[in-house]
Amino acid sequence: MTNFKKEPDLVACLKAKFQDVLRNDRSLAESLYASLCNQEYVHKKTGYTFFPSWRVAGGIVADIRDLGEDYIAFYCSGGENGVYKSAYKLIKKCGWVIKKLTLTERIDYRRSIKKLKKDLKGDLKRTDDERAIKLLKMLLEHL
Repeated sequence: MTNFKKEPDLVACLKAKFQDVLRNDRSLAESLYASLCNQEYVHKKTGYTFFPSWRVAGGIVADIRDLGEDYIAFYCSGGENGVYKSAYKLIKKCGWVIKKLTLTERIDYRRSIKKLKKDLKGDLKRTDDERAIKLLKMLLEHL
């Protein structure tokens, strides 16, 4: 019989331990969303990694709260790419920590952000759609 090792599930742990707290504290829920956005987390015991996008992070928080929300309730709510102590404490209690980037990874990340900003500015110049302009400006503001 093959013995498969179950991967650690950050979302299930957060839901099991902190659902009530996150349901009742919108600010903490937004901090958790922001702390999950584009951060790579590593499970301390297994080394398993988890790297959610902004959309996935919003969906995770909405799922945990289970109040009929979807990802858009948190998407671009502010603070993306920042890690908040209050939210990070919850994540650490589930056995996960932020993956430390090497110097090369940090340089690559900065280059990627610069390229993304340039691309978004180009997109902004090429559109006259009011909604697209608003979204592009908001994204640039958060980078």
